[in-house]
Amino acid sequence: MSETLRVLRPSAVKKAKIVEKPWGREIWIADEPEYGGKILEIKKGYTTSVHYHQKKKETIYVDKGKLLVRSGDSELVVNEGEAVTIEPYTVHQLVALEDVRLIEVSTQPLNERVRIEDPYASLRKND
Repeated sequence: MSETLRVLRPSAVKKAKIVEKPWGREIWIADEPEYGGKILEIKKGYTTSVHYHQKKKETIYVDKGKLLVRSGDSELVVNEGEAVTIEPYTVHQLVALEDVRLIEVSTQPLNERVRIEDPYASLRKND
């Protein structure tokens, strides 16, 4: 089978999707059928919900700041320059010990989660 080489066209450049959250924001940089990528900005002292993913496997890289990852009775500190991989069905919550910028790469579906505890439930619309 012979592959045809391709070149990039201007239509390949797309504006990132920004999703505002009570704890900061997500910048969706890739939402492809095979994978996804986001930049997460979480303000110091804020947390995500306690949740897990049924299908999604994600790796989170701490680009700036310091992150605490709670999972059951465990707490892991992930420092700037470090990464953690979270397998499906792993209960977790992200806590910003400082203002953090995270780079997340994952399998699809990108927005799939089951919330167990949600401190922002009253603020959510349809996310």
